[in-house]
Amino acid sequence: PGEWICGECGFKNFSYRTKCFKCDSKPKYRKVAAGDWICSKCEFYNFKSRKLCFKCNTPSPDTDKNEEILEGNFN
Repeated sequence: PGEWICGECGFKNFSYRTKCFKCDSKPKYRKVAAGDWICSKCEFYNFKSRKLCFKCNTPSPDTDKNEEILEGNFN
């Protein structure tokens, strides 16, 4: 669910793609599931559970300003 059809070439793309896999065109619009979010920096589709963008680590727009996001090596 959530796939989109490219308006330029007609290719059916997975919902997480930010541009067409076949022709590199950007979608004309994007349907986002409740709670999911599109990264403002790289336009990657992220699931609701992510506090950081999966692609570029930008914090989600819903991240509480007082909430610390811990990064580092947890070996």
